[in-house]
Amino acid sequence: MGSTSPSEPQPMTATCSKCGCESPLVEYFSNTFSGKVCPGCMPTASNHTMLYVIFFVLAMALLLLLGPAAVADLRPWRLLVNLALYVVLTWLTMAAHEAIHATAAWLLGGRVFEVSLGAGRRLTGLRWHGTRFSVRRGIFLGYCAAAFRQRSWIRTRWFVFIAAPLTAQIVLVLLLLPAFNLRAYLTQVAVLESVVVVNILLIATNLFPRRLNALVATDGQLLLDLVTGRKTAEELHITYFLAACAYASEDDDAAAMAAACESGLALYPAHRRLKTNLATAYVFQDRDAEALVLFDELLADETPAPSAVRGICQCNRAVALFHLALEPGGISDEQLAEAHAAAGEAFWLLPWLSPVRIEHAVSAHYDGRHDEALALLEKELTVQDTDARRANVLALIALVEHALGQGEAAQATIGEARRIYPKGSHTIERIDEIVGLAG
Repeated sequence: MGSTSPSEPQPMTATCSKCGCESPLVEYFSNTFSGKVCPGCMPTASNHTMLYVIFFVLAMALLLLLGPAAVADLRPWRLLVNLALYVVLTWLTMAAHEAIHATAAWLLGGRVFEVSLGAGRRLTGLRWHGTRFSVRRGIFLGYCAAAFRQRSWIRTRWFVFIAAPLTAQIVLVLLLLPAFNLRAYLTQVAVLESVVVVNILLIATNLFPRRLNALVATDGQLLLDLVTGRKTAEELHITYFLAACAYASEDDDAAAMAAACESGLALYPAHRRLKTNLATAYVFQDRDAEALVLFDELLADETPAPSAVRGICQCNRAVALFHLALEPGGISDEQLAEAHAAAGEAFWLLPWLSPVRIEHAVSAHYDGRHDEALALLEKELTVQDTDARRANVLALIALVEHALGQGEAAQATIGEARRIYPKGSHTIERIDEIVGLAG
């Protein structure tokens, strides 16, 4: 299926003020001081917003304090120390907030997939007892990814899981508030005061019910959704299978992806996102023909209305078709046209997702625009956060270099892909054969 025809009524679109990408999925864009931003740019924009809030609040507090007596007592170096202390305590408090989320989920029998300080592209991390601990690019954000396999009492479990850190912070503030002295910011190293102010601000920003976009909401909004029944028990339960699939994908474990989706579909056989993820797992397992059958069934059952699920479905449908194009027999002109249309619609819907941008580049390659494809792939290489993903992009770069007649460069690039990811993949092996390294 192709993308929406230009002759059809076009939905309203949103344009990211940071990267300039445009999409009809306006619900995924967040409003910031600098305008609307896409999910890909949101972590950076949130860093800027948090800095504005920090310095605005501190400036207002200082203005209220600055009188003749305050000026006489002012110790500039201590004020600078307190500003630095405030920023450090903000990070530490966010880390503690997410750690309490994780502890509550674990105590309630949930599975903690990840605890992250920051959001967006992963910078570093480690795995401990099955949980990933990460530092990501948007340092003034954080999250705990957890869910519950058991459906019993699931709404109560989720409520306690979400409310636990806010409750702990409120208790801490109430205990420290009697000793609070705001003027200490000017005259001494104000550790207690900084702890109180940081926690009050984070409680206020987290407790206020606000949906930043279709993907991200404050703890207050999540609690409101639970209390009002906007989040059903079925949705909360399905979250477990979706999260298990997503993290298996990040670990390049296609078998675990498929198992998670199949477990979820056994309970919720009509769930479209689980079906889409199962088809995606088939692609990663090089079961492209099976994946295409499932993708075609999914697309045939819906109207071509803009949706993130449709975008992901079309992206991975394009992946499957372009995989088949690497085989000795290739694919027909009709299938190639379908692949271009699928990649184009995916890019129209989800231009901020790296896998979508990669298929957009692959589409440019098969359309004969090799220089454009090479530039796009080299850009995507810089944002891949696992060896497997970097190796995959390197293999695609080698394919494009081969098409440009750069044989030595192509061989060096595919060699680098094999070096950083010795496990390899069917795609890497096929491109290796194409550029002439395989025996």
